[in-house]
Amino acid sequence: MPNVFVSVTLLRGADECPRKVKEPEYRIGYCELTVADPQSRLAVTVTPGATNYLPAQMVEVTARVTDASGRAVSGAEVVLYAVDDGILHLTDYSLPDPHGFFYATRPLGVLSSISLPNLLAEDSEQLAFQNKGYLGGGGGMEHVRKNFLACAFWNAALTTDAQGNANAHFPAPDSLTRYCIFAVVHTTGSRFGSGQSAFQVTKPLVIEPALPSFANITDRLIARSLIQNQTPNAGEVLVTLDLDDKVKADGAGRILNRRVSVRPMDRRSLSSRWSSLIQATPSGSGKRASPTPPRATSLTPSRAFWKWGTWCRCCASLS
Repeated sequence: MPNVFVSVTLLRGADECPRKVKEPEYRIGYCELTVADPQSRLAVTVTPGATNYLPAQMVEVTARVTDASGRAVSGAEVVLYAVDDGILHLTDYSLPDPHGFFYATRPLGVLSSISLPNLLAEDSEQLAFQNKGYLGGGGGMEHVRKNFLACAFWNAALTTDAQGNANAHFPAPDSLTRYCIFAVVHTTGSRFGSGQSAFQVTKPLVIEPALPSFANITDRLIARSLIQNQTPNAGEVLVTLDLDDKVKADGAGRILNRRVSVRPMDRRSLSSRWSSLIQATPSGSGKRASPTPPRATSLTPSRAFWKWGTWCRCCASLS
């Protein structure tokens, strides 16, 4: 009970009224008293195993629940979930506060209601169902990284052990972003609490190619890329551009190498001029080629590979 109201009512009959015109009188007053129960609020600490994870790496999370005296709370029910921080900013989402909801101050009044309007209609044609959650559709194209999840983890059936800990593990998604971890806790004794933490899904070295959507015969194009060093170490990066037999570089072979020095937690842009040479079909008409989605493979702090291919629209196969 977060608060109570104390009222005092005074009554006086008409016989005791000092007024010239006798009439009964009354006076009433209210006083609000707040009721604080420190034991009703639980302290929740969410601790991931690390602050940074690679895509598909196993994420370890521990939620510790203690009472107002700092003692571990066993048997508490925990709802644990991890959501993309960018999605949360779009929806203005914040940490749930179950204690503030159930122990909010009550106004002085009486509320009467029935639940009949909230029941489902008997006619199934009147029922309406909608999608919920943060997940959206994919683009349908095949990439090296596929597991892009807005909600990386959800478990509403966790309970704390004798030490007050609830443990969970799940693979990190492929999205290179920050994930917020939320834990909402309650016990049978009407005690509530919540806590949050975060972890980052990153790669130590990332190359982001910027290629044209298609190329025609005799086109001269510029292949650009952005190299990001997300480590605290400086070093030299070997970037390799591997071309197929439909494309050739100016004055060079099919494979181009470039060494770039990058500083800690920094990014460098890289561009190379090359020309496309698309061979003609026997009928004499040239093929229009579009690059397959560029991908970065074998990413380590010292080496990155960049491959570009062509897609023949007339025969719908990789050239």
